[in-house]
Amino acid sequence: MRIVPSLQPPPTSLEALRERLVALERVGCKNSTVIPTDWPEIDSALGIGGLSRSGVHEWFGLGDAKPSDRWTPALAILVHLVRQSVTHLKSADTLHVCWIGKRIWPSARTLSRALLPNGNVLARSLFVDVPDTPARLWAVDTAARSCSAVVVADGSGFDMAATRRLQLACEACSHPVLLARPVRELPELSAAITRFHVERVVTCGEEPSFRVSILRSKGVGSLIAPDRTFILASHSNGRVVSIPSQLRRGHVASSLAG
Repeated sequence: MRIVPSLQPPPTSLEALRERLVALERVGCKNSTVIPTDWPEIDSALGIGGLSRSGVHEWFGLGDAKPSDRWTPALAILVHLVRQSVTHLKSADTLHVCWIGKRIWPSARTLSRALLPNGNVLARSLFVDVPDTPARLWAVDTAARSCSAVVVADGSGFDMAATRRLQLACEACSHPVLLARPVRELPELSAAITRFHVERVVTCGEEPSFRVSILRSKGVGSLIAPDRTFILASHSNGRVVSIPSQLRRGHVASSLAG
């Protein structure tokens, strides 16, 4: 007599299905392959608990003047993610941060406030200036393949072939590449694992707040994430924190009222 094991009953809700997909996705996935953003709701929505170490991650915004080449990257968010990356990578003691392209160079004051377990981000930073887009792509690819740096770069003008080249570099060394890009390039095809859109939220305080939307996340659990838009706020100590979903409406309302 053959006994057929009973199958697990189907999920009774979308939330149960989401949790099951996330559990399946994490099978065989070690914590060392993920860099947590320190924003719990975003980490959950990404499906794997954070940003993949072996991936290109694109951040579009903030400002974008369509008639010209001028635009403003979300430097506060990029600095926060650099700090998270350096802190969670195994080679943190010898790891450097390469800032490629003048447009995405943060101020020395901003980087000195970004504290690490040993020193600050400024002490680990290398600043690379390049004359044009091909040279910038070469510099990003070379730095990414060095296996000794977290790379943050001006990704404007990169096409599908360029982002695919950088994605292969990330996979070779298991170090992330963070690309800042103008909003007008959102229609461009890309091999990036994640894509985010950042908008500024008006506040009555001196420190900025941001609305972050997840446009792409190559994770099974993220396909049915209940929320894909989040609010982040900068603090005077240089950290960027997430505003919990139950407080978002009040945070934005009070900001607009101010």
